[in-house]
Amino acid sequence: MLSTHITDKNKAHNISKALNTSYYHHGYAVSRSEAKSIGLDIINPSKELENLLWSVWEDFSNEMQCNDSFDPVKEIMSNPTSSEQLNKCTYINYPLNTPPAIAQQIIAQHAQSFPVTQISPIKIDILIAAIESSYLAKAVYNNISMLYWRNPDMSLGINATAHSSGWVMNKEE
Repeated sequence: MLSTHITDKNKAHNISKALNTSYYHHGYAVSRSEAKSIGLDIINPSKELENLLWSVWEDFSNEMQCNDSFDPVKEIMSNPTSSEQLNKCTYINYPLNTPPAIAQQIIAQHAQSFPVTQISPIKIDILIAAIESSYLAKAVYNNISMLYWRNPDMSLGINATAHSSGWVMNKEE
């Protein structure tokens, strides 16, 4: 990607190598002085440009929901289909102090009378990285498939499987 902006292929290679061997995760914020030390052209922007760059960051931050933690329960319960399926769940009401062995017998006796419901997983695409230039816009998404169910004690069970889309053309382009 650097070679689309830097004509000196050797310089682009050296910068890429430094970025890939010196920093151990994509979330690391490279400072201006670090960027300059690895060979990137750095300027001290005017206040106007600084404000423009900050507004670009805020736009990305909002789009990627950087200030929101991922909450699987919230995702499931805010989905109308999954929320409805979980809230119409049949349950057995027995005393709290029922010994576990007797509670299991009660559940086993009644379980055959409950309807079996097929639950479809919910799918979530989370934007985790994006890069844009005047030439193109690409993004990486985590594609998450979540299965959910009610346990006999009415707690929520969740199985989330995630995989990365890899770099793809931005969905909004």
